[in-house]
Amino acid sequence: MTERVDEIDRIIIDLLMRDGRARLAALAEATGLSTSAVQLRLRRLESTGLITGYQARVDYDRLGRSLTALIEITPVDPGQPDDAPERLHHVEGIVSCYSVAGAASYVLFVRVEGPDALEQLIGSIRLQARVTTRTTIILSTPFEHRHEQLAGTPMGAQTMTDTATTDKEPQ
Repeated sequence: MTERVDEIDRIIIDLLMRDGRARLAALAEATGLSTSAVQLRLRRLESTGLITGYQARVDYDRLGRSLTALIEITPVDPGQPDDAPERLHHVEGIVSCYSVAGAASYVLFVRVEGPDALEQLIGSIRLQARVTTRTTIILSTPFEHRHEQLAGTPMGAQTMTDTATTDKEPQ
């Protein structure tokens, strides 16, 4: 079900998608509302499930998970139960599982230590889910965590984080 949101809700969501740690005061300033009004809107957006959580972005290279890949999986036997996600949900290294249209049934987004770990993971996936695999190693990520602009403000317009630096006179 689509939730009804107004332009103010969209502005709040846009700003939080850019910075999940944005302070209520900054959100209030950007929307023209009081901090208590913003807090009420946030609680409503969270309680209705429109905002589902907040997360930290991590440098996976520094965590020792420098190899990222996409693994397409297809059942060995097309008649077997479609239970690959249940069979693989506990497997370390699999970050996300997407049901897709096309030749493959699912695409797995994985992060592992290196080529040896990827080879072991692929073997584990094949064995546990009874699937064939096709793997694409990601060489670089020019951008990620990009979001669609929800509010009426164009993407290039000033946001609450850059107004503080651009509104000041040069020194």
